[in-house]
Amino acid sequence: MPIATNKEDLLKQLQELSTQLSANPYLHQFFTNTDKENKIRNKFNNALFSKYKQCVNELKIIAPDDPHYHYYKAVQDKWQRNKNLKRFLPLVLLFIIIDIICFAIMTEEKVAIFLRIFFCIILPLLIIGSIFYIRKKQKN
Repeated sequence: MPIATNKEDLLKQLQELSTQLSANPYLHQFFTNTDKENKIRNKFNNALFSKYKQCVNELKIIAPDDPHYHYYKAVQDKWQRNKNLKRFLPLVLLFIIIDIICFAIMTEEKVAIFLRIFFCIILPLLIIGSIFYIRKKQKN
């Protein structure tokens, strides 16, 4: 599907893509029996979302001050947040559970203090940094 170059057609195309994105939410791929099916469905969603981003960028070029642009840009940001949340939430929850377990079984020895610092401070910071790095790389 080619991207429209005039404003009216572009708004129609964005409305259609918004409807398709709403009807096909991004599905998490961890801890389910349908991991392979979710991966396939997410590829379709990624293609829709890429087309949506291209249309929003085209609208920005055509009419950067248009309220429609700001609306569709907000929808794009919301969808990206939801996608990242469903993508990384199981991993973040896993590390939180590991942190809780480590707090429960550790004693006040030097090794335990090091492990507590590692699991409670350094590892979550590395995970959060990785998530932001991946998000920044995806935007480019």
